Amino acid sequence: MKVLIIKLSSLGDVIHTLPALNDLRLQGKTCEVSWIVEEAFAGIVSANPNVDKVIAIGLRRWRNSWLASLGEIRQFLKMIRAEHYDLIIDPQGLIKSALVASVCRLSRKGKRVGYDKASIKEPLASMFYDRNFTVARQQHAIARTRQLFAQAFGYRLDAEIHLPEKNDTGVSVSDLAKSGQNIESTTQYGFVQSQTSEVTDSIMFLHGTTWASKHWPDEYWCQLAQRLVSAGYAIVLPQSSAVELARAKRIEAYVSESLTVSTHHSPQDNPVKILPRSGLAELFEMMKQCAGFVSVDTGLGHLACALDKPLVGLYGSTDPGLTGPTGSAHSVLTSQALACIPCMKKRCQYDETLQEAFPPCFQAVNPTRVMDRLSELLGVNKMIDTTDTTDTTDTKGDLQ
Repeated sequence: MKVLIIKLSSLGDVIHTLPALNDLRLQGKTCEVSWIVEEAFAGIVSANPNVDKVIAIGLRRWRNSWLASLGEIRQFLKMIRAEHYDLIIDPQGLIKSALVASVCRLSRKGKRVGYDKASIKEPLASMFYDRNFTVARQQHAIARTRQLFAQAFGYRLDAEIHLPEKNDTGVSVSDLAKSGQNIESTTQYGFVQSQTSEVTDSIMFLHGTTWASKHWPDEYWCQLAQRLVSAGYAIVLPQSSAVELARAKRIEAYVSESLTVSTHHSPQDNPVKILPRSGLAELFEMMKQCAGFVSVDTGLGHLACALDKPLVGLYGSTDPGLTGPTGSAHSVLTSQALACIPCMKKRCQYDETLQEAFPPCFQAVNPTRVMDRLSELLGVNKMIDTTDTTDTTDTKGDLQ
């Protein structure tokens, strides 16, 4: 059976699809799986042994200049239409992914499948499918994709994600904690763990993200780095933009100054390493060598979760109940200090000059709290914490 997956972007969405593909393999389905994905993420999909063929698409690049890209687009269409598929599945559910699915060819009895109009963000996309499936929207993205695959291929899931139903105000992280449920601790992404990668005493900070409201305060990163260095860890800082490089240099300088003042170390002894810009596949190999991660809401955080290593996720404006990190070694830190959490907005409504830390939804998610939780995770504990530093109770006991 020849299967084509249409999941173009973004990195987090691509990673969220891998557990469903792993389910398919575990069910013993003998499928030849091809996957159309944005060229920036092709290296990660290629690294997963559950994918037989990766077809890179340059849609993001083409949109910058359709006329200049016409020749390349024609070649791409010719290539993908040379094959016939028994099943084309679109777990992205957007008009752009549905259009890509529509130009790919089916075998004589083949079908295009996806979510029904009530199950996706862009209902018009459902009109491009031969068969539509209903999957509840108000649950984690991994659960939705796994359920879509299970219906499309006709098998039952042995383990599902059971989250509280979401009302109009959104899934409360406190409800998630009170339910006693992790965001599926048994998630398997299908990556083969390398036996040759040496694990070092280093913690990678996944500090770059898109929305301004998702950024953890720079001073918090600096303070956390200093604490981890004092505890004997090295800090690894990836960067892919001028803004991220500037933040990485601030962290490096802060730790360097702290070491010079407290221990009379020379700047050359700074255990903070800023990585050169690299492709995702190369960065993924570097991630395998880290002992753990601290991450804001970013695609690299989901990639780190796929390694099943200790990770502390920092969530303020976005909802970890829908797209938060999953895996057996993760922990999500949030605050309930403001009624607007999670606002799901790109920019904070508050005035930055009036806040002790900005965005203010992170004021209670401070370096002390992150350090304590990361230390616990490195000691093979796991939990989801929704307590504020002002609280006298802890949800830790409820989740073990």
